[in-house]
Amino acid sequence: MNKSIEISIDTAKELLPCLESQFQHAEDQANDWANRANHLKASIAELRAKMNGSELPLANGEYRKRLQKGRGGDIIYELFKSLPEGTGLTTAQIKEKTGLKHATVYRTLNEPKRNAGRFRSEDNLWKLIVRYKRVAESVAA
Repeated sequence: MNKSIEISIDTAKELLPCLESQFQHAEDQANDWANRANHLKASIAELRAKMNGSELPLANGEYRKRLQKGRGGDIIYELFKSLPEGTGLTTAQIKEKTGLKHATVYRTLNEPKRNAGRFRSEDNLWKLIVRYKRVAESVAA
C-alpha cells in the first residue's frame, strides 16, 4: 500500500515559509543551548580552578587574571625543568609555551632581582642554569 499525499503548488508555497520559520527557530534554539552549554563549561572550569587553587582560565571575559608577584619566574623555571638539560629558548618561544605576557617574560629574564640567577642568555637563547636546578631540587627534597 502506497501512502502518499498530493498537494497543490499553491499550498506548498504557503507551507514553505512556515517550515522555514520553524527551521530558523530551531536553529536559534540550538545556538542558544550551545551558548548556555559553553557558559556552564566555563563556570565549571572556574570552580574547579578555584577549588584546586589554580589560576582561573578567564577571570574578566577575555582577560586573564593578573599573576601573583614572582609567579612568572616560577612558571618559566618549571618550563625549563620539563625540557632536556641545556635546552635554549628564545623569549618568543618561552612566551608561546607558557602563555605569559611578553613584559612578564622579559622582566623575569632580564631583571636581576626577578631572574635571581636562574636563567642565562647564550646566543640569543635563554637557558636554565644547571647549578640552580640542582640546588632547587636538593632544597625541595
